[in-house]
Amino acid sequence: MKTWWYLSFADEAFNGACIVEADGMVEAVKEAHRLRINPGGQVRGNPIPEDAVYDPAYRNRLLNKDDLQEMLPHEDIMTERERKERS
Repeated sequence: MKTWWYLSFADEAFNGACIVEADGMVEAVKEAHRLRINPGGQVRGNPIPEDAVYDPAYRNRLLNKDDLQEMLPHEDIMTERERKERS
């Protein structure tokens, strides 16, 4: 069964994120490749609960930090590296 997936890409720094619909994590990564929205780096993914699917404007495209902050205004959008640099 398809569900929406949040994928985050990073290497030494945040490379971007996306929200795609797929049958699982592996298929979500393949979908990001197919849509040409995979910026490279290591990937982490989480399924998005059905009641939390974001505005369609944020789906199926590469998202940067500004997009994420706009999409999730109450969340702390900071990488582990940025947290370490601030402390």
